[in-house]
Amino acid sequence: MDSSFQKISEGIDVQPLLNKLKSFPLLWGEITARQQTPGSAHAHTRAIFLRWAKELSIHATFNDLKAVNYPALKVLEDEAVPLVDKIFLEVEGIELGRVLIVDLLPFGVIQAHADEGAYADKFERFHLSMASDEGNEFFVQTTPEVGEFVHMKAGQLWWFDHKKTHWLINDSEHARTHLIVDVVAPKYRREREAWVTQ
Repeated sequence: MDSSFQKISEGIDVQPLLNKLKSFPLLWGEITARQQTPGSAHAHTRAIFLRWAKELSIHATFNDLKAVNYPALKVLEDEAVPLVDKIFLEVEGIELGRVLIVDLLPFGVIQAHADEGAYADKFERFHLSMASDEGNEFFVQTTPEVGEFVHMKAGQLWWFDHKKTHWLINDSEHARTHLIVDVVAPKYRREREAWVTQ
């Protein structure tokens, strides 16, 4: 296997969580550090923190290996937890890390970056697409000369190599919404490490 992306499954019912989010719009504004930190690649996003490091600091973001539940998880528990559990089982996880719901705003971009630090080294990253119009492209740079991209359609679960440089474009009139779940998943770690040595 030589791709930096892997589609794991599709047809996942994300509508209950999308519906619940409409009833709690203020959740999007509770924590804004991710998009407001100077130099952040995520300035055109908004996020709901379901699980994260205990402290909202740069040091903890990169280095804290433990994740704790945030109050928003309790609000969205009935709809979000079954999806997180499904992902954890499907990827044969052994430890659950951080969980976010992230909107990439209309005509927004996530700037090129690679995830760094002890936390990114430990966990694999999985994206469950919840809403994504045509015009959403997710890029990963595979070599200095070559990259690849996919459109993660609603209801699809994907793994990608977040240790490689990646960026995203939402060239549409609607927000792109993803549930992002970090998991210690040795199956995917072995695959990623194998690709690096090829």
